Amino acid sequence: MQSSPLSHALPLQAPRLAPAGLLDTAEQAAEVSPLALLPGATDLLRITTDAWGPLREDDAAPMPLAVRKKLKALREDYRRSAGRGYIDAENQEWMALPVRWRMALLLLCGIEGDLPTLAGRDFQSMPPPERGAIKSELRIAKRHFARLVALVSLW
Repeated sequence: MQSSPLSHALPLQAPRLAPAGLLDTAEQAAEVSPLALLPGATDLLRITTDAWGPLREDDAAPMPLAVRKKLKALREDYRRSAGRGYIDAENQEWMALPVRWRMALLLLCGIEGDLPTLAGRDFQSMPPPERGAIKSELRIAKRHFARLVALVSLW
């Protein structure tokens, strides 16, 4: 069975709906109308009725911009209250290192200044040259420390 080129034009995911309780006013609720689709979108949806089913009047539209902005602000507040500005693997690994190790890495990379403050920054908030230097030093350290056996033994 061969698929038509238009069948790949629409995502096969359900539309993102606004969570309950985020719409503050009746005006914002009115923005989430089923007729808020782009002009050509209705025709494209009708083409794919076999895969999507018929277009109904109560079909949900994407979240309005005001709701997306509010969700973004809530997400940023949560990140700040969690003590980390960014939630990603690099930042989690950086913050998992003890502060003295972070300060030592900054010294190895030639970064000078108030080391406790600099070591307390989020990894993603550092300038790209600093991040690159830290990654380079860590690759070298990983290569050399992986060979250590006698120095790390308990006896």
